Amino acid sequence: MPEILLTNARVLIDSEFQSAQVLIGADGRISAVVGLTGQTAGLPAGQAAVVDLGGAYLAPGFFDLHFHGLEDKTTNGNELAELASVEIRHGVTSFTPTLCAAGVKLLKLIEEKTIQAQKLSQTTRCPGFYLEGPFVSLAGAIPPECLMEADMGFARELIATAGKMIRVIMISPELPGAVELIELMAGAGITVALGHTAATVEQTQRAIDGGASLATHIYNVYKEMPKSPEPGVWPVGVYDVLTADDRVTCEVICDGIHVHPVNAKIICRAKGPEKVAIITDSNVGAGLKPGRYEFPGWPAVEIRSGDAVRDAEHGWLCGSAITVDEGVRRGPKVMGCTLAQACDMAGRNIYNVVGLGEEFGKIAPGYWADFVVMDEQGEVRGAFVGGEMVYKSRKV
Repeated sequence: MPEILLTNARVLIDSEFQSAQVLIGADGRISAVVGLTGQTAGLPAGQAAVVDLGGAYLAPGFFDLHFHGLEDKTTNGNELAELASVEIRHGVTSFTPTLCAAGVKLLKLIEEKTIQAQKLSQTTRCPGFYLEGPFVSLAGAIPPECLMEADMGFARELIATAGKMIRVIMISPELPGAVELIELMAGAGITVALGHTAATVEQTQRAIDGGASLATHIYNVYKEMPKSPEPGVWPVGVYDVLTADDRVTCEVICDGIHVHPVNAKIICRAKGPEKVAIITDSNVGAGLKPGRYEFPGWPAVEIRSGDAVRDAEHGWLCGSAITVDEGVRRGPKVMGCTLAQACDMAGRNIYNVVGLGEEFGKIAPGYWADFVVMDEQGEVRGAFVGGEMVYKSRKV
């Protein structure tokens, strides 16, 4: 492809939107980033195709780290190309679909989804998968048949089958043998997350020492509040450990419902914006207009304005109703951050925690030219993958 020069944009650099030009090379990577204040050295004269972004905001493409479904589609049941066609409209240029299964079914599912991932082209990339289990103690919304005890033999089989297509695996740290399992997975280059847990403080600390570096949808799915150590003394539990430890990045479902804004602000201030990952944990129904929906193989769900996806009969939570870009737009209100910081939480921070931060998630020379184009409110206007504009909103 020819070189492309993006002009008239506010570019996300060092967690701030700044006026700059971005030169994309023929290989789909960024060749140069130059400010507009008289710094034009290094940019070609008349060689590159010029694209005027009309004052839009340009950020690294969003990464949908943890999700189970969108609209009428699920990560287990639908082709990844179908999900990618939805994700790209929301500025998501990379995703790790969450898979839930156990035993032979999980191995076959990973093989099937890997083939689908390899076929994706000119759309959202799939560098691997997020396994929410099977080594889990508290099911939450995970079907019980998808859970199993820590099994080193099966874990080695998982690694042999999937390799680095397992980008993240969630493990409950209180399971017998969990620390050895975490050490094995982390040693294979897989990001280990802790979640769906009733672990003690000590069990959580040992799991982090073993190599766990991510907290799955923090403040969601736990057994009970920890007991007070003394009358009148505030208790400490697993989520406090995950928030306090600088080695851990915390996922936050940024809808203002799954995590109360007070807790979200505490996490953001305790971790610092660079150690927070905005996720959706979305399910079928997410991204659709308010209403009641029925999907094959799923209980009827209801979506109310400004709310989550709920079981239509019982009213309990079934996942968030937001897309990643909506989570970014809610970030300033829910977590007290800037729009630029929210973009980092949905992009750069996630690329870093899954081991892709040397090539993705930053607008700098040598990085892949995967971008989201937004207006000043964070509404998506377009998306680039490998330097090509693969989505353009009608509003542009």
